[in-house]
Order: sequence, then structure tokens, then C-alpha cells
Amino acid sequence: MIGVEQWAEIRRLYFVERRSKRAIHRLTGAHRDTITRALGSEVPPKYLRPASASKVDPFKEWICEQLQADPSIQSLRLREMAGELGYSGGKSIFDDYVREVRPRFQRRRTFQRTIYRPGRAGAVRSVGAQGARSGRSRSVASLLGRDCRAVRVQGGRWQPDLLEGSA
Repeated sequence: MIGVEQWAEIRRLYFVERRSKRAIHRLTGAHRDTITRALGSEVPPKYLRPASASKVDPFKEWICEQLQADPSIQSLRLREMAGELGYSGGKSIFDDYVREVRPRFQRRRTFQRTIYRPGRAGAVRSVGAQGARSGRSRSVASLLGRDCRAVRVQGGRWQPDLLEGSA
């Protein structure tokens, strides 16, 4: 099958430049029968492929019902439950569909509250960079795990800024 561009080129060579079918064959490399068909058709060619059914299609409504009941259910668990009902399709197509429809059933968050104490947000960031540069293996998260507000660097060492009464 030829594309629209090649169809237009064949018609231009024949009708505008008045080239023969043999000359068009030499220029384009298209078969003589293809050239004849292109010259005989008034509309450009188009490729139509019938839509094929997906193995997820019979389960789409069921998936939506499950997400309506519990929007946080994992896709793996949904796939296991669908397998018990007869789903035999693949992981990717199922998970892609769940990922596509899940936002419809989740509550929308209109804001995210983030609280930083004055001067503390920069301290934690600088500690991570300081630790990465110095090759220290201690993580900021492990220091924040102790009852501390933040972590600061004193004399090249990480020190937790502990809350009152937790020392």
C-alpha cells in the first residue's frame, strides 16, 4: 500500500508533468499496477484497521466498582481478584487501565500543608549536601528519627537539634 505522499507524487508526475507510467515506475520504484490504481482513485488512500477488543474490556465496569468502594486498593490485588473471575490478560494492560481510571475515584487534595520552622528547612538541605560531599554514610532520616526538630552541622559533624526534654 502506498502512502498519501507517494499517491500525490504519482498523480503529480502523471497529470502535471505528463510522464508515462513507465517513467513514473523508474522514478518512484512503484509497481505499474500500483501506479494505475493511484491514477484511477480520486481520493487519497487511507489505512483503516478494525478496532480490536481488549482482554480488560469485560472487566472495566467491575474495576470501576471496586475503585468506587476502595480507591486505595492496589492494582496487584485488583488483578488477583479479576483473575479469580476469569481475567487472563497481561499485567501491563490491566495496570495501565487502573492507573487511568483511579483518579476519578480518589478524593482531590486542594492543598498540601507544609510547615517549616524558621531557618530549619535550609539546615536539613545543607546537611544532606554536606554529608554527600564528605562521604558520610549517616542519613538525615536516621538523625531525624530521634526526637529532633532538624539537623545542623557543627564543626563538620551532624548534630541533631533535639526537642526540649528528649536529650
